[in-house]
Amino acid sequence: MMAATAAARAMAPAARGVRTRVGRVCALITAALALVVATASPALAHGPTPDASNFASRVTGNVIMVDGKPGADAQTPQGVQWRILGADALLQVHNTGDSDVIITGYNSEPFLRVGPEGTFENRRSPAAYLNADRYAQVEVPADADAAAEPEWRKLSDEPQWQWHDHRIHWMAQESPPQVEESSGVTQTVLDWNVPYQVADQQLAVQGVLEWIPPGPVWPWLVGAAVAVVVPVAVLTGRGRSHAATRALIAIIGAVAVAGIVVAIGDVLATPASLGANAWAVTQTLVPAAIAVALAGSVWRHAPSDEEAATTTTLLVAAAILAISGGFVRLAELRSSQIVNALPPWSVRAVVAASMVVIVPALLVMLSRDRTPRPDRTVAPDDSPRAA
Repeated sequence: MMAATAAARAMAPAARGVRTRVGRVCALITAALALVVATASPALAHGPTPDASNFASRVTGNVIMVDGKPGADAQTPQGVQWRILGADALLQVHNTGDSDVIITGYNSEPFLRVGPEGTFENRRSPAAYLNADRYAQVEVPADADAAAEPEWRKLSDEPQWQWHDHRIHWMAQESPPQVEESSGVTQTVLDWNVPYQVADQQLAVQGVLEWIPPGPVWPWLVGAAVAVVVPVAVLTGRGRSHAATRALIAIIGAVAVAGIVVAIGDVLATPASLGANAWAVTQTLVPAAIAVALAGSVWRHAPSDEEAATTTTLLVAAAILAISGGFVRLAELRSSQIVNALPPWSVRAVVAASMVVIVPALLVMLSRDRTPRPDRTVAPDDSPRAA
């Protein structure tokens, strides 16, 4: 009985230590989650346009406008190029010709002028304000009058501009009716045209908006688990806890660096201001730097990696990456269109790896808890002593 009581007393501090560790881990992960959520918007988490979508808009050609309606097909004027940026977010025109391209607003008024002298915007056009928001949720000034004489303001010296034109994307927050009925097939949502004028030609650039369903999420998570979880699981299963810890630190560093590369790909995919790009990268750079710093501190003190603080630190680092680089970007696993300069498969792989990196961290922590510690208690010497 006395031995059992002594054992229970010896185990009590260990149990309290485990509870303390769990409490600290929960508190740190909660703080990390609050930091990431407070600095990232789900819709525009890493750039000036949505990171992911199931809509894709594309240019199909040019037509002649007759009495305000599309007519016969036409050649694109020499030097004029049209592009869609950000899946369906931005319409871009690049004009190296000798004549201005004048894009028409929503009330047939001159909206933009792009040509040899640069890019100009008609401040009297309601489109100049409505295009500031993807869903036109803005207040148009009282002096914005489509019938008024244009008031041109220079936007850029370059003969190129891109804007949120509401004619090329789906304007409602809800899915289109045809998508609601059959979301699993690729289908055309709408045919669009944006009128413009070059010299005395009345033209329109035409295109289509398509719904492209996403693929399954589970293959990406399984692949990430094989790459990220299996090596650590094998090492812990063989009792090589020190090697498993080192492997986990390397994985955390690799996932953090990959996340930063993906964030840079976000801002390179669509034009934006320097401030917007810097903020977008910072949202990934700061959590990644914190995670690397935490993991690096463990690597530098490898001889003491059996201490509880080691596994707690690594679990917090992994949780930061799982939140900032994984769950915040979950839409990129659940969408068919990814807005990034990198190949879509690479972005999905990094997001999935970020989500599952917390699993090997948990394995390392559990293996440490199961590892018996040497008994440092000095037993009393009850042997008879010589007189």
